[in-house]
Amino acid sequence: MIMNDPKTVREITDIVKAYDKALIENDLDAINAFFLNSEEIVRYGPNENLYGAKAIAAFRAARPAGPKPRSVTAIHVIVTGKDHAIAHTEFFTPGSEKCGRQTQCWSRFPDGWKIIGAHVSYIS
Repeated sequence: MIMNDPKTVREITDIVKAYDKALIENDLDAINAFFLNSEEIVRYGPNENLYGAKAIAAFRAARPAGPKPRSVTAIHVIVTGKDHAIAHTEFFTPGSEKCGRQTQCWSRFPDGWKIIGAHVSYIS
């Protein structure tokens, strides 16, 4: 097995940055497209447990409209093989001193890389 293939690490890092841009801009169509359209995927958030693409999309749609600014301070990617990766992102939101942490499990499918699991939490 190839661990941390540099090309795949760069590819995932670029995709994570594109996801973050969509998140900041609150581009719901783009955000939802990053997740695998499956009822098997999971997203744990600071205040919610979401099971399935429909629940994740509904959660996003119910949030207030408008940009969601944040400042990413670190992205760490671990790749196993050519089709599986985990991305860890640290971030801060304006007006908060809490460090946010986001973990995403990515898998490559015929239509591209998709998130199959995610977790967001904050250090108090």
